[in-house]
Amino acid sequence: MAAVSGNLAKFYWGGTAAGNLVADVAAIGSVSLDGNTVDVTKLSADTYREFIAGKRSASFSIELFYNHTAHSGLTSDFLSRTIQPFKIDFSDGNVEGSALLTSVQLSAGIDDAARISISAQVTGDVTINNT
Repeated sequence: MAAVSGNLAKFYWGGTAAGNLVADVAAIGSVSLDGNTVDVTKLSADTYREFIAGKRSASFSIELFYNHTAHSGLTSDFLSRTIQPFKIDFSDGNVEGSALLTSVQLSAGIDDAARISISAQVTGDVTINNT
């Protein structure tokens, strides 16, 4: 994906596989894809360890422009530990899957737009689509 401004992104959460539009993205903290390795070094090896690919995981953290419906729905899903489909839609592609919210925060500073900050642990497959 090419460099894009966070304000060009939209966040979808819940509902159908594509999700329901929740809010415009104010900032993207991170979208992380991680891969573990499994040590398979033989006891007789005397130089370097050997590894094979292990399980992968993904997580994300983003800030959304506040709206009551979004904050209420995200807080409800956080409290009930509900796994929901999500999509982060950029102007040149998207990232989607299902996730469990690990953090929901509301901030409303003086002379600043109110924002909802969320963090989520992706469960299962992640799909990355480039257009």
